[in-house]
Amino acid sequence: MMTFLPERHYLNAPITEAVIDLVVQPTADISLEKLEMIFDEAYPKKEPLVLNQVQFAGGTTTTSQQSLGWRFRNVDGLYVYQTRLNGFGASQLAPYQDWMTFSREARRLWNRYFGSIGPVTFQRLGLRYINRIDIPLPLNDFGDYLLTAPLVSPHLPQGLSHYLMSLTIPIDEFVTAAVTEAVLNQDAVAMQALVPPLKPNTVSILLDIDVSQMVAVPSTEALVWERFEYMRKIKNHVFESCITDRTRELFQ
Repeated sequence: MMTFLPERHYLNAPITEAVIDLVVQPTADISLEKLEMIFDEAYPKKEPLVLNQVQFAGGTTTTSQQSLGWRFRNVDGLYVYQTRLNGFGASQLAPYQDWMTFSREARRLWNRYFGSIGPVTFQRLGLRYINRIDIPLPLNDFGDYLLTAPLVSPHLPQGLSHYLMSLTIPIDEFVTAAVTEAVLNQDAVAMQALVPPLKPNTVSILLDIDVSQMVAVPSTEALVWERFEYMRKIKNHVFESCITDRTRELFQ
């Protein structure tokens, strides 16, 4: 089994959004009206959550909307949660505080969802952290800041105006037998992309890490949150594995 890299705390963490997501099997009595009532006084801003669909057939294009549930935001818009027909999601935008604060709030809101919907069958657990790394110019080599980075042939110009790279990494090697119980599939998806810089004289790189588990009915609801704790360790390991000490200096 692989050994985790040491966890670090950064004063200026590059996290732009953290997401906890639980996908469940829809129950027979769930409805959009019931989901709308799972509100919290600290989240007064409400909007419908819809999926826009486009279909092409016979030379014509049709569009439609599918209602999924509701999205609730707190007053300053930094915390968001979703009540969906197929599950629940919670996210925190920058400035990110810490895991304990975020996960505690997500679990509090989940308990409201679970209390209204009742017993559920879990299908997927997801933990996603989106990071924005602002690298000062001049940048001669991505390898100075990223251990996982695009490699351009020496026969081509070395400058990049855009790139998008996505890696799906099986994470079974990190997980003990106790944690893998009732888990069907586990992956960490690490995506990198160049994004427009917010600061002058910088190159901005998106590092998006999504750790997921496809679940076959965990024995207890508490076990789900134990898994999220472990998934966070995996997320941190992937993040630290992708960057160099020179990048870490940017977050101090």
